[in-house]
Amino acid sequence: MGPSCAVAQWQEGKLVVWTHSQGVFPLRAELAKVFDMRPQEIRCIHAEGAECYGHNGAIIQSASWTLKESVRFDRTRVTTRSWADYPILRFGEVPEVEVVLLDQPSERFLGVGEGAQGPTAAAIANALANATGRRLRALPFTPQRVTRALA
Repeated sequence: MGPSCAVAQWQEGKLVVWTHSQGVFPLRAELAKVFDMRPQEIRCIHAEGAECYGHNGAIIQSASWTLKESVRFDRTRVTTRSWADYPILRFGEVPEVEVVLLDQPSERFLGVGEGAQGPTAAAIANALANATGRRLRALPFTPQRVTRALA
């Protein structure tokens, strides 16, 4: 186990807690009991997890889906038999990703990582279309598919 801490502050009549805990909803429920508050009056933020697990992970995973990932098969069976022969971004290929979280407490919370997956694939597709003048519509965008599209 690593070190853990939390910082809290009152903002506009609400308790705002920056926490290392991934369990923000159970934490909010417990704090509501302790302070005799409604859970809606408490906002728990796990920004480190949102940046690391959510957006970074989702962006990298989506880039891998978009550029490489596919299960191979022939007419009778799946030919991709293990992780060793499954095409996926390897650590040396992972791009540097910078995540900027916008503090918008008046907006509904809709998730962290899930929201990055579709736009990442679309951004890569749009970058390819902008650079080449050709629109690829089938994933993954392998070098072979890009070469065929340019022919």
